[in-house]
Amino acid sequence: MTTDEIVARLSVIATAILVFAVYSAFGQGKSELPSKDEVKVLLRRAAEQTDLRATGSSAFHLLLKAKSFAGNGQIVEGIYELWWGGSDHWRSRVQWADSAETDVADNNRIWRQGDDTHLLESRRLLHILDFPARLKSSAEAAEAKVRKVKSGDLYGHPVVCAEIPFDSPIKISSLPSERTICLESMSGLPLRLDIGSSQLDLGEYMAFSQKRFPKTLRLTHDGKTIMVVEVESLDEFDSTKPSVFAVPVGAVSSPWCSDLVEPRPTRLGGPSQLPIPPPPNSVALPLDIDIKKFSLILFRVAETGTVQDVRAFIPGGEVLLKDKEKSALLKSTFRPATCNGNAIEAEFPMEFHFPIF
Repeated sequence: MTTDEIVARLSVIATAILVFAVYSAFGQGKSELPSKDEVKVLLRRAAEQTDLRATGSSAFHLLLKAKSFAGNGQIVEGIYELWWGGSDHWRSRVQWADSAETDVADNNRIWRQGDDTHLLESRRLLHILDFPARLKSSAEAAEAKVRKVKSGDLYGHPVVCAEIPFDSPIKISSLPSERTICLESMSGLPLRLDIGSSQLDLGEYMAFSQKRFPKTLRLTHDGKTIMVVEVESLDEFDSTKPSVFAVPVGAVSSPWCSDLVEPRPTRLGGPSQLPIPPPPNSVALPLDIDIKKFSLILFRVAETGTVQDVRAFIPGGEVLLKDKEKSALLKSTFRPATCNGNAIEAEFPMEFHFPIF
């Protein structure tokens, strides 16, 4: 065995000992708080425990029900199913009220049947389910600095809460600069993630293969419930069965890849809206229309960067754009999406009113 191999093995062993030591102390209800370095280990471990879609994880079928609460008191109920065989081999179906959409992804293409008219609710649901990504990004942010560690009690469970630096891709001056994550002291599983007035609570956990996943997830904003998700079932399935990933009748196919780079806007509105080129990575909004009254604007962007279609959504469903609004937004330009360096047609959702956690 070479010297480099010996050093590499010793490094792996040292890391394993550190994880074991942190969890041994944490799980035994150690009176003193974990150090900031130990918090980083705990966050990484929490992400690994709860990420059903991590590389090497078992194929699974997830079925859940969701309730979305609009600001006008309207409640929209939905059903979501996901058959996951890998990052480039999956099938999903989402249904809200009278609309449903099925997507089948296989290697370098995606097939879509139906039309999701409640895209805001769907994206919010997927964001909630992807909470392990928030844990992972927080662990990476913690490498720079954990700002505060404190103990407490949450729903009768002793917890350790850590404030982690938070850098939102949406620049809002009033948005706090840190996210708080609370982990159960005995298991190390996350019970709450929040930032400012947005909060995600994670209920009782179920075991699946080597993973753990919450049975209920509740998103609130300013003390009001935005969405409640309840897991109906979570089971393994045979991802080699071709029937699971059969393409639905009438589905439309388009290029796709698991590491797709989304389109990025370079100009919103026609040339008259932007007399001078903007700084890198910035966007100028049209001056004569107020698109922020919508919660989400969906652009369908061609491989050339031009906009082929644009749609608008608010809590409760899709709304029609006025002719003037749509005409202006269709003149927008984008840097097109890419897969493996090749430009492809893709959608770009621009969200304005989205609880962040």
